[in-house]
Amino acid sequence: MSLKDYIFRLAVALIFIFLYLPSVVIILYSFSITKGLFGFPPLGFTLKWYEDMFRDQTVVTALVNSIVIAVVSSALSVGLGFMLAFALTRYRVRFKPIIESLVYLPMLIPPLIIGISMLLFISRVLTLKTGFWSIVVGHTLLALPLSTLILNAGMSRIDKTLEWAAMDLGADNIKTLRYVTLPLVYPSILSAFLISFIISFDEFIVTYFLAPPGFQTLPLWIWSQLRFGITNVLNAIASVVIYIGITAAVVSQMLRSRYR
Repeated sequence: MSLKDYIFRLAVALIFIFLYLPSVVIILYSFSITKGLFGFPPLGFTLKWYEDMFRDQTVVTALVNSIVIAVVSSALSVGLGFMLAFALTRYRVRFKPIIESLVYLPMLIPPLIIGISMLLFISRVLTLKTGFWSIVVGHTLLALPLSTLILNAGMSRIDKTLEWAAMDLGADNIKTLRYVTLPLVYPSILSAFLISFIISFDEFIVTYFLAPPGFQTLPLWIWSQLRFGITNVLNAIASVVIYIGITAAVVSQMLRSRYR
């Protein structure tokens, strides 16, 4: 093995350590038998902090809110993304590059700007109160570009002759979509849903601006508890967020790799 290969492997290893070592430390301390962040590695391991977390009704409510918002916003972003991807790949759309640029633009806008602009639009222009659906709309806006990108790639890989053959055999547009297109693109749909779920579940900034007083998601609850310092229960909650994110990301990548 050449020196370049060693340097490359070392650089890759250092990057992964830099990215994931903080998460590993949080997970280790979420099982620590001692209170606080004293000593490394932990002297012993326990599930007590996870039990305390699930006994706290405030935490459970925040977790349920995060999951419900993530599921609803992911479903909306996938539905809208599928319609956009279907139109962009199956029809001749005028100004297609401009439309694609506008769809992907929110990925380039900081969430802080999105949160402030949506708060002003909802409260000042629409004169409505912020709440559950305002958060869902905000999260959908954040997830829609990436969802559309994934579905656009999935739709582009489908052999169009299969759809044409179904139509030649008497299937109308709806039946072709249901029995040919959707089964072929469903791995991309699941992948887009899981990625959208991660984006929504972890989102803090947009939620901070659009959440009404007293309404909490898990990231908002974690933020509110930081003034008391980093506790073992807080490490357990952060670890749960990491577990959910890693699981969704791994399943999404497995689906994309399997049907590529």
